Amino acid sequence: MQTHATARDTASPEIELALLLSTPELTPDERSALRERITGVLDWNQVLGILFAHRTVGTAWLNLSGLGVDALEALRPYYVVPSLQINYEAQRMYGIDQTRGTARLMRAFDEAGIRCAMMKGAAVAAMAYPDPAVRLYVDNDLLFHREDLRAVGEVLRDLGYLQGVWDPVERVVQPASRSEILLHAVHSHETFPYVGVIGEPLIHGAHEVDVHFSIDLLTSNNSDDAVAELLSRRIQVEGASGDPLWTLDHDDMFLFVCVHFQREAVHLSEVETTKDLVLYKAIDLLGMISGAGSRVDLATVVKRARALGLTREVYFSAHYVDVLFPNRVPAAFLEELRPDSVEYLHEVWDNDGPVHRWRQGMFERFFDMRRFSELEDR
Repeated sequence: MQTHATARDTASPEIELALLLSTPELTPDERSALRERITGVLDWNQVLGILFAHRTVGTAWLNLSGLGVDALEALRPYYVVPSLQINYEAQRMYGIDQTRGTARLMRAFDEAGIRCAMMKGAAVAAMAYPDPAVRLYVDNDLLFHREDLRAVGEVLRDLGYLQGVWDPVERVVQPASRSEILLHAVHSHETFPYVGVIGEPLIHGAHEVDVHFSIDLLTSNNSDDAVAELLSRRIQVEGASGDPLWTLDHDDMFLFVCVHFQREAVHLSEVETTKDLVLYKAIDLLGMISGAGSRVDLATVVKRARALGLTREVYFSAHYVDVLFPNRVPAAFLEELRPDSVEYLHEVWDNDGPVHRWRQGMFERFFDMRRFSELEDR
């Protein structure tokens, strides 16, 4: 199996270009490499496919536009330029709609005396990217203490939110059944999503909220004490709309994003729906530790990961970032977290344990959208 030290060196020109386009805050050498690569003979079907499938179109536009108009005019095919720009502008409007809606909810929770903190999404966009509009997200993940869930539901319903699914054709919320609502929370770390309709939206009519009450994702394990600790350290950041948002602090956010990455990367249900390996999740972590405005203290992350029993999850995610972007994750950080056995890096799990060991290397399967076919003969 190819080691990750050489995996990116042997990547196809299309994958290498997609990685460069997806990297927030390029170094001068990376910017020069990008300028050189965009004028080469490339399969842009593959490049654009990666950018859209991995939700990094916004960052790609920011990096391309930063090269100047002369570089853009030299790009072939030129239609790539307006396509990326239009998608970036759509994401910017979407981010404004979503952060306005979330800020409105947070004001209501403050008035009700309910503590909450955003995880991922708009908060990571503010922490990890030079422009929050480049980070695409679908829903808004909010963390609450389990004992507040009844009051949270009352606030959301008073503001017109329903537990259900957004119908993009009819532009209405299709309510979930009572059994769907009850079973979802019993076997998960979150309630069935709440959806509100945005009045006069810039681009999208729904504001979806995932109400989390545990940080032990994809399980029904109780983590109430950890949730209380995280909420006690919450901070405020500015969203795309300029509104303040309550969120996990920078170190807790990095830790949580690592856990989220690892749990979805190895869980059978996520692999079968190709939600296991998506580039934007690795980019979030990269941006949080290497961006110009980074405020993550990796020593604190290690300390908190050990206290919560989450060192394997953090090592898993940091290792994958290192595979994709060699030498950007401090080696000492990786070594301090490295477990005795790293077999779990290559395994797929269901709720009972490992069910498959990948034959492909990490780098290769990240860009293979048919990787789940390996599991068909399981």
